[in-house]
Amino acid sequence: MRHITKSYYVNEIPVIEIIDANLEDKAAPLAIFYHGFTGSKDSSMTFGNEIAKRGFRVIMPDAQHHGERRKYGVDLNVNGILFFEALMSNVKEFPEIVHFYRSKELIKDDFIAVAGMSMGGMTTSLILKANKEVNVAVVLMGSPQQIKFNDWIVNQYVSHGGEVDQLAPNAKTIYEYMTEYFKKYDLGLDPQAINQRPLLFWHSKQDPVVPYIYAEEFVEAAKNIPEGKYVYLKLDDQGAHKVPFIEMARMGEFISAAYNEEVENVYEVAEENFNKLWG
Repeated sequence: MRHITKSYYVNEIPVIEIIDANLEDKAAPLAIFYHGFTGSKDSSMTFGNEIAKRGFRVIMPDAQHHGERRKYGVDLNVNGILFFEALMSNVKEFPEIVHFYRSKELIKDDFIAVAGMSMGGMTTSLILKANKEVNVAVVLMGSPQQIKFNDWIVNQYVSHGGEVDQLAPNAKTIYEYMTEYFKKYDLGLDPQAINQRPLLFWHSKQDPVVPYIYAEEFVEAAKNIPEGKYVYLKLDDQGAHKVPFIEMARMGEFISAAYNEEVENVYEVAEENFNKLWG
């Protein structure tokens, strides 16, 4: 199987597309993968390849302030507000990306998958809450409880002697605005929005950057409602804030199973196919 990789713009959004050469101009199920904080579309290639090899058209956008959209001299690790702005921009731009491919009749069966790592995983949860047209989602070491995680970030900063307004000019006012903004998209505040769509979380218990507890809490709560019937969590005792290649493969199998099999058996089918590859 030979893949074609192309870089171009969807409106003004820089993206990379990966697609089987035989499907280049044909409709294929669409998958959008979002990178993490300080990453880029280029840093997501391995993730994208794992989905594309299963017959998907994979689109990897640069988030605002990242990749081609990163302004010279801007240090993302210094101005923490840019993290929140990137999240908000991803949510806003998702419908634009979908419309672009739908208008070209390139989305087979109108099937749309969304996945991401870290900040991209949080983006995935926010998009799942806001967009009923998403069919399946995979969150890799991201929090589905956005406001709780945002508060944790600020509390961590303050506990180490920082002041909120040192994060950026007028940071406290901006943060209060963003908290109100995220109330509309926080999946943790409305788990019913899953609406029985397959949703897989992966997280290392040793992750020092994004605590796994927010995913664990959410999945435990989701299991108690009908809408969360197909929510799954895989926790690893080892590792850190990095996704092992083997979990990229599991992501690909889960998305593929959601497209090719009955949802009732999505996790079992994905794991069976995964084990055939990895044992």
